[in-house]
Amino acid sequence: MLDAIAWRFYLFITKDTKPFDWFSFWVFVGFQVITLSFIAVPLWLDHHRKSKAEEWETSILGFIADGQELLANLPIGSAEIDTWNDAVDALIQRVTAFLRQNSPKALTPFRSNIDFPTTINPVIWPASQGRYSMLNHRLRNLESIMENSEVYFRCR
Repeated sequence: MLDAIAWRFYLFITKDTKPFDWFSFWVFVGFQVITLSFIAVPLWLDHHRKSKAEEWETSILGFIADGQELLANLPIGSAEIDTWNDAVDALIQRVTAFLRQNSPKALTPFRSNIDFPTTINPVIWPASQGRYSMLNHRLRNLESIMENSEVYFRCR
């Protein structure tokens, strides 16, 4: 495209040109720019959407990893219970803030309490039983959001 424009420009400079020749030159250049924009703009938008989706997926995977780390490091003594409970609450608040900002549509399934486990795990301290169940349930909800990320995270 650029070589065609350069060739036409060379011809206009070296030959005797009339006003209509310059008009046709600029029409030709305008047509080339419009054609290029019809090709480039959708490619750029697609790239932008994919990079944004990858950014969101990376964030969600980070939240899932943090939650799994909390599940792996359950409180052993009664002194660690409050710290662990606060860490669970902080993680849930960070995920809620992220979803509220990036996809309010995903916030509802994340907060959903459908199929919330009511069984008691004998390994967990009774004071952490509720937070453990909530963390486990929220992580499952977050994994289902991740599986359907194209529904919940669309680039605006």
